[in-house]
Amino acid sequence: MENVFLYLIKASGLITVFYLAYILLLRKETFFTGNRWFLLLGLFTSAILPLFFITKIIWVEPTTNSFDWSNIPITTVENNPEPEINWSLIAIVIYFLGSIVLFTKLLFDFYSLSKVFKGKVNIPQGKFKLIDVTENIAPFSFFKSIVYNSTLYTPTELENILEHEKVHSSQNHSIDVLLSRLFCIAFWFNPLIWLYKKAIIQNLEFIADNEAAKNTFDKKAYQLTLLKITTQENCVAITNHFYQSLIKKRIIMMNKNQSKKWNSWKYITVFPALVAFVLLFQIEVVAQEKETPKQENKTKSESIDLKSFKIEKDLKSLAKGKEIIINGKKSTQEELDQLKPYEIEKIDVSTISGKKTILVTTKNTNNKNSTDKIIVKATENTTLAQLDDNKKIRSILKQDLENEPLIILNGYKTPPGFKIEDIPTDQIAKIDVLKGIHAITKYGKKGENDVIEITTKEKNTKKEFELSNDNKVIGYKTIPDQEISGWKNKATDTLDVKKIITTPDTDIDKALIFIDGKKTKKSIKDLNMKNIESIEVLKGKNAIDKYGNKGKNGVIEIKTK
Repeated sequence: MENVFLYLIKASGLITVFYLAYILLLRKETFFTGNRWFLLLGLFTSAILPLFFITKIIWVEPTTNSFDWSNIPITTVENNPEPEINWSLIAIVIYFLGSIVLFTKLLFDFYSLSKVFKGKVNIPQGKFKLIDVTENIAPFSFFKSIVYNSTLYTPTELENILEHEKVHSSQNHSIDVLLSRLFCIAFWFNPLIWLYKKAIIQNLEFIADNEAAKNTFDKKAYQLTLLKITTQENCVAITNHFYQSLIKKRIIMMNKNQSKKWNSWKYITVFPALVAFVLLFQIEVVAQEKETPKQENKTKSESIDLKSFKIEKDLKSLAKGKEIIINGKKSTQEELDQLKPYEIEKIDVSTISGKKTILVTTKNTNNKNSTDKIIVKATENTTLAQLDDNKKIRSILKQDLENEPLIILNGYKTPPGFKIEDIPTDQIAKIDVLKGIHAITKYGKKGENDVIEITTKEKNTKKEFELSNDNKVIGYKTIPDQEISGWKNKATDTLDVKKIITTPDTDIDKALIFIDGKKTKKSIKDLNMKNIESIEVLKGKNAIDKYGNKGKNGVIEIKTK
């Protein structure tokens, strides 16, 4: 939509340039035919030039490809934002309404013209068709047809009129009239387009007067005919009619001495303005990375040349106003300042949960908070069937987690004091450990101290461990096959909707269901998973806070693809 507005503004600017050039330099010259082509060229140039761009390539040093973490599936509960007025949409609607009204007027003018032609007898005269009517209308021509009322004029006046209209017809002036009308429909919001149309039609009359006067024996009689026709105000639109306003100007131009040929230089005065337009608005700058020689055994960490990066100065500037994450952990500016240039392996800038974030990876691969270890723990499942007892479970978790993590059991948040040791080993199906950015992305601030997700073989643990309905975590989102920081992420294919939604305490038949933000009475069981992008379930206090008492039985929010 913005591109449409920009195009209309640029084209209107060029129309203004051509119109001002004509009014200031060419209007008083007798180069009528030259002026005709200048005005037509102005319309075509204004419409076409804004569509073409000159590409300017700027070569830059190669940089690493940073991953947009915002593509990771996130289950969040957000309040609906306040609706904003879409001014761009309003403007485009007003523009098209104006164009439709003017186009309808053009169709009506064609209808009126067809009524004049209907049932009339054509009198062939060479390449022209003469139509003698009985209506009291001003003489006009439309392409090869010339319409007049012979009873209103003397033979001499009628001869002068036909000579004038034959010029319009033979030079196809009707094309100019129609083109000017179409441009008025497209650029109606620009006041100068209407003056531009008037200048085109007036210049066509200058051409017809000039050529007709050459074939008329009595120039004064021709001018008297012009004056007589001014009493007839009934004109047919979209035609070249003998009567036009500003008769005084037409008579002045007929009696004016021919302009000197050297004044033709005025036509080229518009070219500097066109060149300036191209240089200012039609150059598209494209940045391309320089190709670097291939190096043997080149590792991923060598993809950025940090030697050319002034770490003390540039890194502070780069991190300004952004979230800072070092090796997957949310960090502060002070912690970033403590890093030495030789300790940094990679720097990426990405968008996480709508916030600009700087991601820093250090070269210390033994660091327990390193990015590699976080990725492993975020994507690798630990199958408890391979472990002997709960002591091994705790030893695995203790070696990686510093603070007390958030523990999610079968989708429920566990209460304070919950101990993993209380779960029999043979009942555990798997344990997922989410650290750093992965935990924060999925659980928000609650995941700052990392998250342990436990799935049991028999999901009847809610009553046994007295888990809270308000902390139920249910989410689903489909994402395509992709590689995240070197780890392959398999896309979700199909899931059983009923299996996702139904829990021991959830009745999906009573839950409030929203599809793409709109309440629906459709049954969740009948939805096709292939059309669903994400599913979120709000229960207890979360549902009531967002939807009031209507959400007491739970709310299911569904987004389709």
